[in-house]
Amino acid sequence: WRTARNKKHPTDLCPSELFATKAHQEICDWLCKFVSEARKGDGMEYTPRSLYLLLSALQRHIRTVRPLENINVFQDPVFCSLKNVCNAIFKRLHSKGIGTETKATPVLSTNEEDIL
Repeated sequence: WRTARNKKHPTDLCPSELFATKAHQEICDWLCKFVSEARKGDGMEYTPRSLYLLLSALQRHIRTVRPLENINVFQDPVFCSLKNVCNAIFKRLHSKGIGTETKATPVLSTNEEDIL
């Protein structure tokens, strides 16, 4: 995402060592941009669950890079704007039907149970 974004926005470059910065607000601002702009390889939008899991992976990476700080991008007050951006994007995606599909296992009939 960073490489593609930096090509599109040469005047607003995402730093290569973003998570090494001490400024939590800067990390929050870039995570907001990431959630807003991230797309799959085919250009389609990620599901809300996928975006949440990507943020979870980034949080794990931040904690690896900065082990003495227990940063929580989902609950720390400095990341409030990220939470607001996520809520808005998740609602928009759900209203478009993205990420609303449910996968259900078909119920076995009595005859199928007997066969098993």
